[in-house]
Amino acid sequence: MSQSKIKWSFEIFRWSVWLVMLVVVFGWLANKQRMEMLIDQSMPRIEAITMKAMLWGESRDFQKEEWLKLKNSGVIHLLVISGTNVMILMNILVETGSWIMGRKKAIVLGLIILWEYVVMVGWQIPMVRAGLMMSWFYLAQLWGRKFEVKRALALTIGMMVLVEKKVAFETSFWLSLVAYIGVITANNLNIFFKLVWINLWIWPILAINYSQISLVGLITNTLLMGVSEIIVGLGFLGWWWLAIPMIRYLWVIIDWWGIVPMLTVKINYLIIGGWYLCLIYWLNKRNEKNHLDNRV
Repeated sequence: MSQSKIKWSFEIFRWSVWLVMLVVVFGWLANKQRMEMLIDQSMPRIEAITMKAMLWGESRDFQKEEWLKLKNSGVIHLLVISGTNVMILMNILVETGSWIMGRKKAIVLGLIILWEYVVMVGWQIPMVRAGLMMSWFYLAQLWGRKFEVKRALALTIGMMVLVEKKVAFETSFWLSLVAYIGVITANNLNIFFKLVWINLWIWPILAINYSQISLVGLITNTLLMGVSEIIVGLGFLGWWWLAIPMIRYLWVIIDWWGIVPMLTVKINYLIIGGWYLCLIYWLNKRNEKNHLDNRV
């Protein structure tokens, strides 16, 4: 087979993947109620309510004992709708899709899926924030503009505070913001180390929200690193049944550690400030090294 035929075959494959993904995603996002019904019918109870909680924030079906285990195990933030998860998934989708269908198609597809999801969950504030932040990041690439982290952060913070001044005092806002910093600065890292890097930015905000760090939570969140993203990603594509083993693993950890009384260490803003200064220092050092390597 000639090189031109191979090239055309690959292009047809890339366009086919792009179109199939659009059809699949629009098909299931357009009918949330049907998806909920299918999840309830095809999954055991705890797996079904976990999937619905992580996808749409439907957490009312959890029993009191289950909520207590979630709290004691320090993973309750994983079982709510999360702008952080959406940003991570958007990043993984675009980076993976770029290899299959080309970067521009992957960005367009990712942005369409992202905003369809924001609409589907009812324009919840964390989702809107995540949508705006990731849109700035990828639209700059789509238009061939140089993306500047400081300018994007200033623009995002300014827009949010301008619309609602109280947002600056909300934990969810700062959680989305530090997750955004983690996502856009995780260059040249594989998926595992990217998740580690993002979690290093997230954990201090979660800790300061409760004025303490859960020692149990540090263990459980490490054991579950990447699990929530995989579950949400599979549910996002409508392949929820493939997530059953991961959800069961999630609840094995919750059941195991949820019976342990919460062990905590007090934390204050001075510790949090020192933590972020260390991250910023390391980030600057890495950027300086990359700049020198590029010059060489």
